[in-house]
Amino acid sequence: MKTAFITGGLRGIGLGISQSLLNEGFSLALCGTREPEFVAEPLNELQRQAASGQQIRYYRCNVGEKTDRDNLLQAVRSDFPSMNVLVNNAGVGAKVRDDLLTMTEENYDWLMKINLQGPFFLTQEAARWMTESKQGNADFSACIVNISSVSATTVSL
Repeated sequence: MKTAFITGGLRGIGLGISQSLLNEGFSLALCGTREPEFVAEPLNELQRQAASGQQIRYYRCNVGEKTDRDNLLQAVRSDFPSMNVLVNNAGVGAKVRDDLLTMTEENYDWLMKINLQGPFFLTQEAARWMTESKQGNADFSACIVNISSVSATTVSL
């Protein structure tokens, strides 16, 4: 069975992606920053929709933190034999909407760690795992999808 790993996969666009991939027969590895009790409702709904043999696991992780990412990938590798799809969906807006003249380093660093650095290094490790899987199985297929937001192209005031 194929596995999809979706960051931010239990609300908004990420939840829609999770539902679609579940309907396509994927097992799901999902991560987010919320405590498990705060994601119980969408997680239970996905479990109810899952077919026999499909696994769904939730991992609490801040993708902007290296230790969290390392622990996350170790847990996912332990729970699933391979990863066929990585969807980098988790993202945040600035804590305070500032412009070039007023943004603080703290605000900038927080935003970049979650929206850029985290997905970059998560992709790096996922690609290594996918490459290993392909070397062991010529029929193995995989892809990495990066989700962006309107904030990438639109200024908000």
